[in-house]
Amino acid sequence: MEGWQSLWETYRACLRQQDIDTTVPERLSELLEETAEFDRIYAHDGNIPVGFWPEGSFVLLVPFCLDL
Repeated sequence: MEGWQSLWETYRACLRQQDIDTTVPERLSELLEETAEFDRIYAHDGNIPVGFWPEGSFVLLVPFCLDL
């Protein structure tokens, strides 16, 4: 993970040098709201796993068992 973090920090620094704001995605609903051009704005937060998808049916069923 350390290599990916270093890559992202370098990439973000390059974007900043080009005057590109990397915080826009996390603030997008607020920015749209400030325009007063929209009636309803819905923000959805999703967790997207980074890495390898687990193998085997048991591993995939564990989250469903925790809800019981």
